[in-house]
Amino acid sequence: MIDDKYFEVIFKNYNLKIQNSCEEGLMYIKSPYQYEQLINKARKEWENLEIEDKLPEEYFNLIKTKEQMKKVFDMACDICDEFIPISFLNIIQKLGIFDFVEKYAFENTKLEKQILAIKVIGKIKKDEYTFKLIDIIYKSNEELVKESARQALIDIGEIAIYEVLKTLREKEKLNGDDFHLLIALIDIDKEKKTDEVFKNLKEFFRKSNDKSIAARCIAEYNDSRAIPFLRGFLKRNLEELKDDDAWEIRTAITLLGGIEDDI
Repeated sequence: MIDDKYFEVIFKNYNLKIQNSCEEGLMYIKSPYQYEQLINKARKEWENLEIEDKLPEEYFNLIKTKEQMKKVFDMACDICDEFIPISFLNIIQKLGIFDFVEKYAFENTKLEKQILAIKVIGKIKKDEYTFKLIDIIYKSNEELVKESARQALIDIGEIAIYEVLKTLREKEKLNGDDFHLLIALIDIDKEKKTDEVFKNLKEFFRKSNDKSIAARCIAEYNDSRAIPFLRGFLKRNLEELKDDDAWEIRTAITLLGGIEDDI
């Protein structure tokens, strides 16, 4: 038998640990990456703290059925401020009980519950979720849902690349929500920098209606092979480009290690 009170205490204790870590470390935080590192460190440290003589994972290991899992997950949605505890995610993956998570992620439900479920979907790393995440980026009216789905694609990783490329290739022009996919693609591939993705990034830049965002994306990809491409585009289109777009392209060239002041 699982006592709900234990999990309420656990999740509140989890929030408190992260809150205290943030209060202690925020004065040293200079970037979103450092903030993320601070949160992740606090989450890992919390897993080693005993709550009434038991580690968090010992409580979560008591969950054995779908009904119990769903009940605790619902409670986590209501209480947890920063995703869910690592040990709780581990037991969800271990038991393979995903149907209610899928329902929360891809059907109409409370916003906080949907976002948390989408984050879990990303951690499960199943190829079959890629299309559904792409679909929800285009269909949702909530920017937080779109951003969560984008991050879930990034978390799924390389197996999501095919569907992302396929979707963007089918677009005549890149606008609006297309850039969520472009950002995800860049984040997934920026370590390997594969020839296929690089080739497509150049084409996506050409057919982008917002050259400023597209230029920032290429700069973030951080591949010096893009320098001659961006320089050539800037030379050919300098007179037609908006000032902001030209500035972003120049900035991207510089960040990639190139020279733009001769154009």
